[in-house]
Amino acid sequence: SFCLWGPVVGLSALWGPVFLQQKMQSTYEQTVFISSLIFFGLAISSPIIGLFSINEKYRQKLVYLCPLFGFFAALIFVLYPNFTYAQACILMLLMGACSAGYEVSYALIREYFCEARCNLVTALNNMAAIFGVAFFQLLVALVLKLSDQNIQFAGSVIVCFYASAFFLSHYILQ
Repeated sequence: SFCLWGPVVGLSALWGPVFLQQKMQSTYEQTVFISSLIFFGLAISSPIIGLFSINEKYRQKLVYLCPLFGFFAALIFVLYPNFTYAQACILMLLMGACSAGYEVSYALIREYFCEARCNLVTALNNMAAIFGVAFFQLLVALVLKLSDQNIQFAGSVIVCFYASAFFLSHYILQ
């Protein structure tokens, strides 16, 4: 949760619209619409991922695959020099869908912890998501300041967050 919620908020409000406006040379209204698609990706994929996570054998795969696909989508989003309006929409939907993998953590909490500790661990998971958003915003602001407002370089934070989510999930689930 810590690493998957930061990009959602950062892309939709903090950094995404400005980045897209510079990269695509489009209007602010268009880039805000594209940025908001990350929430649609999250909303559409949440029930689908939840349905797959009912089956215990898919849970760990989802915890690995969501950040991995998010990493590649973010990498393309940040490094690909020119993409069309439709491609930007697809990438934002995909990154939102990949961020929906956080919900599998709740099923894993119920699976790995006794009922007495389940509420505490769930609360800690929620807290981690909020801290992830706060940390992400601070990190992006710091990178922008240190890189003389280099929007492209600040995008590397998104890629790093998805990569961190993948490696943390691998480490924690071992």
